[in-house]
Amino acid sequence: MAMAARFDELHDLAAKATGMDDFGTSDYVAPLRHLLDDYDRHNNFPASGEQVIVADLVGQLAGRLFAQSGFKSRPELADAPVEKPLFILGMARTGTTALLRLLSRDPATQSLPLWLAMTPMPRPPRDTWDSHPCYQQVVQGLAQLHEMSPEFKRIHPMAADEPDECRVVLTQSLWSPTMASLASAPSYADWCLTSDARYAYCYYRRVLGLIAAGNNSRWLLKCPTNLWGLDALLDVFPDANIVFTHRDVVTSMNSTASMVYHVRRMRDPDITPEKAGRELLANWGRALDKAEKVRQRHDSSRFFDVHVSQIQSDPLGTVERIYRHFDMPFPEQTRAALAHHSAGDPRMGHGDHQYANTDFGFTAEDVKAAVGEYHERNRAVEALNPSARKN
Repeated sequence: MAMAARFDELHDLAAKATGMDDFGTSDYVAPLRHLLDDYDRHNNFPASGEQVIVADLVGQLAGRLFAQSGFKSRPELADAPVEKPLFILGMARTGTTALLRLLSRDPATQSLPLWLAMTPMPRPPRDTWDSHPCYQQVVQGLAQLHEMSPEFKRIHPMAADEPDECRVVLTQSLWSPTMASLASAPSYADWCLTSDARYAYCYYRRVLGLIAAGNNSRWLLKCPTNLWGLDALLDVFPDANIVFTHRDVVTSMNSTASMVYHVRRMRDPDITPEKAGRELLANWGRALDKAEKVRQRHDSSRFFDVHVSQIQSDPLGTVERIYRHFDMPFPEQTRAALAHHSAGDPRMGHGDHQYANTDFGFTAEDVKAAVGEYHERNRAVEALNPSARKN
């Protein structure tokens, strides 16, 4: 069955799953139709792959239903300010997850746990999460994902109660670089790269207010997909500060291609590493170049560059430099909490990933050309970090 023909079915399934039927504003409708049409034009999903895609989209629409319910019952939360958030931004596989998990141990911050990103609502007390039906459903969903793709669990460990990525909420507006990467969708990917994404970030900001439930602690957020919409992010969050993570760009592109290939195989078992890799390079190369050009138009003090080797070799020193740059307090209580986390999980959730002998259809020179002006920024960061290594 054509994906476009499932438009109403997707809404019906989300409504049935949640017991709600108010999807909020209609600004997501045209992007969703665009995505479905593009999927039909460029993919031939098997029945099992269609089921995974449908589950993805139903989950995103269900997230909208939860958020809209919260906006209606607590309108003052949706309009609450989100002041001076700290975003971790960088190409996937550059240490963003490790840095997020480390910084999230700062008692002065709040972050976005996966289950609340998927089912937005005022944050319940932590000791009630295990018994919450929505939390339990996310735990079960992760177990199913890991059963379908054990490789993905090793590459990118996830947990319902751990901080996760902005993409989970942004995708609920159907501005979704993620969905543009999970199957062939070239026209939709172009739209994500060139459209005005402020509507999606405005929705995201409202969701943060809802989840915070009056908590004024500094938000700590991260997602590589923010590369695609950095201009919109900085417009909607005008006082945001950005930690930009780096790694050898060829290595990070190969690692990301491997991760995306494993995920795409759940939707299209016939996808080849070369096809997945070439599509990923075309899209993410442009996203890196776009983000670099946006960055050049803003005050440089709003950005701080970190190489993954610094996160690995000197996590506490790296955090201290970040906090100093953005004039954020780094008391002994924070240092102790971060040190405890770093000692207990040396990889800090980064995952174990082997991909060296796989051909993803591009060369080192292809990568350097694709990322445009970002390549010079990345080279400069590596030059300042003698310990940088291609890993």
